[in-house]
Amino acid sequence: MTSQLLQQNGAFLAKLLATLTIQAVITFGVMEYCRSKNITLGILPVILCFILLLALLAVIMLTSLPIYAKFLIFTAISIIVGVTLSNNSVSDDSIKRAIWGAVGVFVATFLIGVCLAVMEVDLSVFGILLLILLGVLIIGQLLMHFYPLSDTTSKAWIYFGLVLFGIYVIYDINVILKHRPFGDDYVTSSVNLYLDFINIFVSLLSRK
Repeated sequence: MTSQLLQQNGAFLAKLLATLTIQAVITFGVMEYCRSKNITLGILPVILCFILLLALLAVIMLTSLPIYAKFLIFTAISIIVGVTLSNNSVSDDSIKRAIWGAVGVFVATFLIGVCLAVMEVDLSVFGILLLILLGVLIIGQLLMHFYPLSDTTSKAWIYFGLVLFGIYVIYDINVILKHRPFGDDYVTSSVNLYLDFINIFVSLLSRK
């Protein structure tokens, strides 16, 4: 059963990981370019980028466009994310540590998700619970902007987000391998994993 699962999904996983790698390189390449040119965004451009990002994500997730078209849209998403991520004042060393830390967390949790799928463990039943926890995290982060918390509480909240998105990687790859919600569309399948990775990076970058 193990070898059969890997044989059936081997080529698919290779394409999915290649897509993730390319998009991550584009994201951080754009981020580094914008930082080197001191390009910063105001509040309004950031909001517009966020709205555009949501619209492009909806196009990828909800339409049946050809793979190459979705890949191009995904690339546009990566560029937008790269531009918005450059809008920070942290040091280059902190960014490098956060990138490699995110890679380490992602690889570890990705492998855990694959192993659980191989062991016939289905995590799809936890989808609603994870969605609720994500909602709690988002609401909490919004409240933190209006009601500043102590450093200890802020760090605890950051680590909560880091753990949650690590669990999301395990969940997403498990569901992909067990249920193939998007069939052979490896581009759409990689979007959630990409967002997980970016959120892990942001969580690590937020640590003081």
